[in-house]
Amino acid sequence: MKNFCNAVFLPFVLLGALLLPAGVFAHSFGVVLISPQSGELSQSGLSFRNGFMLATTQRDSHPNEESDGHLGGLDVYVSFVDATGDVNRAVLETIEQTDIDIVLSYGLAPGDILQLNTVLAQSNVVFLMPANLSGQSRNEAGEAAFRTDFETMFGYQAEQSAVLGYNAAQRIERAVRAQGRVDDRGALRESFAQSASDFVW
Repeated sequence: MKNFCNAVFLPFVLLGALLLPAGVFAHSFGVVLISPQSGELSQSGLSFRNGFMLATTQRDSHPNEESDGHLGGLDVYVSFVDATGDVNRAVLETIEQTDIDIVLSYGLAPGDILQLNTVLAQSNVVFLMPANLSGQSRNEAGEAAFRTDFETMFGYQAEQSAVLGYNAAQRIERAVRAQGRVDDRGALRESFAQSASDFVW
């Protein structure tokens, strides 16, 4: 009888799993990080990347992990694009080659940011607009801990671009953890819009 029940109901279970949204089973998400990798802003671009990657190491780590880190309780895979190259083309190629959910940038001109945001909207990828740090509230103890951790990990003091990278990762952390997934693009956009100026970190 048990085998009969399994034979009858298993196809329906499998069909139900196939019909559920992909995000229900998602334990990871993909990010494209755009920053200068060459030219006079290359060091600032490196600091931005380092600040971001530091945040991915601070919570939810586990043995034998294969991802680049964690944000919001999910594995995160990070791809890098040079801000001094053909950004739109490089980002679209990355989206075609791997699953990308969020794109963020440092070192792009305002006009380039708007153009990229339009391109990404057509691909159902969310763009994290740069933050206005002057409008955000800072936890002094948390910022001091960040600067200590940054210098310990990378061997030099965190500059402003490192702060921006870390801040961007924390904004993603909060948005993703709030919904436990990344498939609700509207919720991500709403969270990112709010945290651009109203965020305590």
